[in-house]
Amino acid sequence: MNDVFADPLDEHQSAFVDPWSHQPQNWGDIPDHAVFAGAWHLNVGIDTLHEALFLARDDQEDRLWSLTTSADTCTRESLTARERGDRAWIKRKISCGCVAGAARARSPRDAATILMSRLLRSRLHFSGSEPPYMSGLLTSQEMAAIVDVFEQELRRNTVAAEADQRKDEAGIIIPPD
Repeated sequence: MNDVFADPLDEHQSAFVDPWSHQPQNWGDIPDHAVFAGAWHLNVGIDTLHEALFLARDDQEDRLWSLTTSADTCTRESLTARERGDRAWIKRKISCGCVAGAARARSPRDAATILMSRLLRSRLHFSGSEPPYMSGLLTSQEMAAIVDVFEQELRRNTVAAEADQRKDEAGIIIPPD
């Protein structure tokens, strides 16, 4: 699974991340053909929301769609309605839109992994994805692995930055009286 994370962000692949669906072209309802990829708690500092992610694919590209609700019970209610074929399946939402896209990946699992990883990275310092994870296209273990890889990288980078900073510590200069 680690080779999927090494996939570079290639400008020629029309890759994008819009972590909060702010761009008007990314607003809208989740496409009917999108597959539920998984869900997680989304800690945004002042609250914890629930985010369900969906993968929509065509011949050229993959797109990751996000549905945020106030609680996992709201998400489950909407997913159940979707499975029953209810056209108005989104029962309660905070936001809904496309959050990432890239050229079509090898498989749906690879696409979901790559796009979820990019989404997670784009939200650094603004939010964090947390358990419990709800399985979809990806298992809860695969979703946890995406978060774990990111958190381990963050810890390594922090340790390296602190070590570099200690090398160049400047003494405190106290002006004479």
